Amino acid sequence: MAQKKTPAQPVPPTLSVALPPRAGGHDELNVAQLSLISAQSRVPDSYTSWSRTYEAGERIVTVTCTALTGEVVPHGLDNDVMVAIINLYIEDACPDDGILQTTLHRLLNAAGLATSAHYYREVRKSLRRLQSTNYQILQGWWVQGRQKHMDTSFNYLWQVTAHTEDRNDAGTVLDIRLPDQMAQSIREGYVKPLNLSLYRELSSPPVRAVYRVLDALRWESTTGQAQDEVTVPLLD
Repeated sequence: MAQKKTPAQPVPPTLSVALPPRAGGHDELNVAQLSLISAQSRVPDSYTSWSRTYEAGERIVTVTCTALTGEVVPHGLDNDVMVAIINLYIEDACPDDGILQTTLHRLLNAAGLATSAHYYREVRKSLRRLQSTNYQILQGWWVQGRQKHMDTSFNYLWQVTAHTEDRNDAGTVLDIRLPDQMAQSIREGYVKPLNLSLYRELSSPPVRAVYRVLDALRWESTTGQAQDEVTVPLLD
């Protein structure tokens, strides 16, 4: 008797997923872990400074933020702008002078923002806040070349120069100079991976800001290794 053949089972289709552009990015560990930018979407006009002190192992870390020239402290969307600037600086091979030269249109794209007149204006405001804010950091800035935490002081952006007459033109060329401490830290490799695809899928600037700092806190400065989880007090 002929043996009955079992029908061949259909082969399930292979799922091929193309990663979106800039799925893999980076963040400078000091600024991400220190959470220098408020997660709040909006702040009152009176919010021109803040200070916090906390224990980090055997160190007592103090961070003081002071907005100058009538500005409020960096907040909300400023996190997205700084993540974009850091990644564009790395993409452009980390110039020794710390200057990122880019267009306003490219900056918006890197920040995952719509290229609309509204966001052109908002990003210009953000750059002004970042340039006009000073940070004093005691025992909280890790210097990779010296393998120790040190005191430092800087404005989040040292200088922003626009080369155009139209302040909101998409083709505006910007020279954005990072503070020497941050640029040097990036060049020395004190950065961590940042999943930009996931970061941009998060629903709002506050959520992205919280994700940014929590992801950074997983990384140990002295070993360069990431923990699987991190625990922080809610009041932080």
